[in-house]
Amino acid sequence: GLSVPILVCLVVADRNGAENKWRTLPASGLETTSWKLMPQQVAIVVLPALGLLCFLLQCWRPTTMSWSLVQQAQVAPSARAQLVLVEAAAAADRLDTVPLQLRAQMLAGEAARAASDQFVPLAEQTLAAFDAWLARDPTKYLNWELAGKHALELAGHAQRLGLEPKRWLEAALGCYEQAVVRYPSSIGLHSQLAATLAIAARWREAEQQWEMVYRLDEATVHEDRKLASQQLWIPLLPVGADKGFVAEFAAEFADRQPQIMAEPMLDWLRNHSPSQK
Repeated sequence: GLSVPILVCLVVADRNGAENKWRTLPASGLETTSWKLMPQQVAIVVLPALGLLCFLLQCWRPTTMSWSLVQQAQVAPSARAQLVLVEAAAAADRLDTVPLQLRAQMLAGEAARAASDQFVPLAEQTLAAFDAWLARDPTKYLNWELAGKHALELAGHAQRLGLEPKRWLEAALGCYEQAVVRYPSSIGLHSQLAATLAIAARWREAEQQWEMVYRLDEATVHEDRKLASQQLWIPLLPVGADKGFVAEFAAEFADRQPQIMAEPMLDWLRNHSPSQK
């Protein structure tokens, strides 16, 4: 990044050198020469130095400081110390989104281990952290998929604590919907969204999604992308369903949670949807 400006400056300096004026002044029978500094030469010296200074202060220093703090966080003795270092890394380089991602994941892990009296504030803080990360890096579908997975984990933990999981389940659905928008041909993402909608008792939308899944499955020729090769992340039991449905679901899938093969689960959900009764 610096080589081209330096080469340009050297060429300009060489051209300006031919135009410089020398003054010859006689003194005691000797001739002395003096250099007259031109404005172009001052610019040639000052501007590259200013550019280098800006590069060091705005790019190199924040990047290296952030990277160093993230590396320290990897070997920090406690989760709280890791979080402090990652937050410092995010503050050191506001253009780097990796510390924001790490912070959100650390908070999610802490919330997923929290007791019932600490869960809600930690989970809310986690969602806010994911929102901050996704606002800065919204392009990649993998980012939204990762956020959806952590939100589902929070919903599952809330359910196990006897708390209402709907808040976190809806957050997960929003993330998966954004992931599908960014990767509309993904059978895995459509399957995950369909299953999550069914778990949330939003059957009409779930049916639309799994119809899309079966159409995409028929259209693809890649075995690793077909429905039979996909896995779902479902760490909780159905929400808002009757006890009989929840009991049947638990009997069928509880021993396989949270990682469940997509095809048998979608087939089961489809056969148990209200439209099939």
